[in-house]
Amino acid sequence: MSVLITVPETQFRWKHDGSIFIFHQLPFLELNRLIVGHQTNGEMADDTQAEFGYNVMTAMIDDWEEVQDENGNDIPFKKDYIEGIPARVVTLFLQEIVIPRIDKIKDETLDLMKDKETEGGTKEQVELGNSEPM
Repeated sequence: MSVLITVPETQFRWKHDGSIFIFHQLPFLELNRLIVGHQTNGEMADDTQAEFGYNVMTAMIDDWEEVQDENGNDIPFKKDYIEGIPARVVTLFLQEIVIPRIDKIKDETLDLMKDKETEGGTKEQVELGNSEPM
């Protein structure tokens, strides 16, 4: 199987309450920087979770459709307007789009490490994997 990469130009659509948010996936390192930037001692503090959610949406959302103001008027997309999205919508975006991807990456990495360790070998051999000296 070939190596799969995240192509930021690939767009996806997330539907919520009649609105559509058009977004792209973040490359792992960019997502990781956002996560680490909102952690203290390796944990996401309660008081930074909302800011994390808004920062992730700002980084990922490219456009939207059928997003309206309190008077029912359609609002054209502007990155600055993302801060006006209700916190409940941001939380759902994290729960439905972002966290499953983080969990998948984490699980795949842990499974791979566990598989390598159960195959035997020293820690150095496990870390080097199928590489060979030049």
